[in-house]
Amino acid sequence: MSFLIGSTPKMGMGTNLQTRLTDLWHLDGPWLPSEMVQRDGRGNRHGNLSGSLNIHRLVTEGSFDCYVWQALERKSRSFDALYASGASTRELEDVSGATVSYGEVKALATGNPLLLEQANARTEIKRLRLVRAVHLQGVTTAKRNAEQATQLAGGLRRQAGML
Repeated sequence: MSFLIGSTPKMGMGTNLQTRLTDLWHLDGPWLPSEMVQRDGRGNRHGNLSGSLNIHRLVTEGSFDCYVWQALERKSRSFDALYASGASTRELEDVSGATVSYGEVKALATGNPLLLEQANARTEIKRLRLVRAVHLQGVTTAKRNAEQATQLAGGLRRQAGML
């Protein structure tokens, strides 16, 4: 069994560990959600021969960890809102996966189970709003397609009458 310990900058882009990585342990939270994605991406890749990757996040209750994970949750929520504006139905299941995780870790660090419940409720509300937006977009597209089909059918009827 092999172990490798490294910081986010040292284990970032260009570090190829994906062939046999089985477990990834985060001893702290980075300042940016993209850094967490980068960290997890070290092993969560196509070609990982281990079959699965277990990601562990260690936090100390009542410590500065709570602040760091809360900052990550807030930043991730902002980025999710920015990116979700162009979401499609296929993307619905992936939206806010990281935000939920950050909120859960923050709740664990504070020792307050109500924060975990709040994080889950916020995520569900966000998911439902996105489902509604995608549905309304689909309705608009269907109406536009129906109008175009009606116009095309009218044109074809006129053409058939002339023939």
